[in-house]
Amino acid sequence: MENKKNKKWGNIINVLLIVFAGLMLFVPSAKALVLTALINIGILSPKQPIEQPLVLSEAITYRNSKGQNFNLESQKGKVIFINFWATWCPPCIAEMPYIQKLYDQFKSNENIVFITIDADNKLRKAENFLAKRKMDLPVYNITSSIPDYIFDGTLPTTVVIDKQNRIVYRGTGAADYSNKKFVSMMQKLASE
Repeated sequence: MENKKNKKWGNIINVLLIVFAGLMLFVPSAKALVLTALINIGILSPKQPIEQPLVLSEAITYRNSKGQNFNLESQKGKVIFINFWATWCPPCIAEMPYIQKLYDQFKSNENIVFITIDADNKLRKAENFLAKRKMDLPVYNITSSIPDYIFDGTLPTTVVIDKQNRIVYRGTGAADYSNKKFVSMMQKLASE
């Protein structure tokens, strides 16, 4: 009798695992929800800053939806937070609220610039996506080539460049960029 009970529970657990795996594979919003939960409990946090910062030597240009062109060179002397993302990317969706929190905290700081790059180059779609979620992050398209040491195609990718034009942080995958350690790093970089 007990063996039948154990077998029944084993079958139920197997079905639940298959349903969960199916959701993770075929429903991006479900995957984003699980990643958000992992971020909330602190499992996915930004990694440590780069010990030997790389000097950014390439001229990288980007454009907003109004057609205005910008380049990183013009931002020299400021801390630059860059996030590469896409509207279809579950880890990107999971981390966006945390990037918004960070942006809200620093958007009035003249020493920090936020650049979110839509990897699909569909600015209107990206802006609508954020607006539906009540986010006002500045979104741009890249209009030049990007060196692999900045962005190799992995989404999401986040890069921080210091005032001396050095890459001091590069992280891939979803993370809580509003956590105390990362906020502290940004404050320190902005005040140097």
